[in-house]
Amino acid sequence: MVNHRLYHHGYVPILMDVQNDRGQFNHAVETLLERRIDGLITVAMANFLYLGPDPLRPLVEGGIPMVSAGRRVTAPASSIFTDYEAGTYCALEHLYTLGHREVAFIKGPKALLDTEQRWNGICSFAKSAHLELDPGLIVQIHGRNSSYSEAWELTEDLLRRQRHFTALVAFDEITAFGAISALSNAGVQVPQECSVVGFDDIPEAAFYNPPLTTVSQALGLQGSLSVEVLIQLVRTVGQKKKLDPVYRSVPPKLVVRKTTMAPNLATLASVGKGTPRGSIVRGA
Repeated sequence: MVNHRLYHHGYVPILMDVQNDRGQFNHAVETLLERRIDGLITVAMANFLYLGPDPLRPLVEGGIPMVSAGRRVTAPASSIFTDYEAGTYCALEHLYTLGHREVAFIKGPKALLDTEQRWNGICSFAKSAHLELDPGLIVQIHGRNSSYSEAWELTEDLLRRQRHFTALVAFDEITAFGAISALSNAGVQVPQECSVVGFDDIPEAAFYNPPLTTVSQALGLQGSLSVEVLIQLVRTVGQKKKLDPVYRSVPPKLVVRKTTMAPNLATLASVGKGTPRGSIVRGA
């Protein structure tokens, strides 16, 4: 979407992936400055927390307009971002409306900005619904990013705690996929015995088995808006006018598929009671 919109406006996109590596990032900044780019769109800005403070300062000092797609950042960069709190709020609200009261959670890494924002949405709904969150049903990703294997292990940990739960809210899609696999490996059916909700709505979510209920960030819309805002900023610089940052929030949307349903009263006692019934087989 970003590339298409940039071509439409007569710009040639330069794609660079820094892989959370400081050396690669510094090289990317030097390259962009050498090429005298007109503007910059950054994606997944939370990952820059690993690169140290002010990673984009050379570009800022060069007066290059910037837009962050995916999350809000401070000036001088503009932002097109998802309301993460609203997203997790509606995810837990969906489960609550179905009748779930004992819910497990896999939180994201502490270093990521998204983690706190998404958890705030969970706590906000729980407070409004007078829903008590069981600390024994809350686990957290320890790595820098979510991973299928760690989600599997954390879900196994939840099952071994022998604390009853009928639903699970995952930090993101990869986490949800790992959790579903671990539940299935333990003989727990999704959603008949445990509903699962993800976050992000990556393309694979609709084709997973079963298709994943999740919160969509409308990434295509964010990309399109990011380009439109960047074009406006580039024109502002060209006209030698004051460059004021632009902030636009894109509301998330709950996409209900096949991993959530009302709790099955006939099987309520099976999830979280005892150790996993299947053998431990790590996902690839």
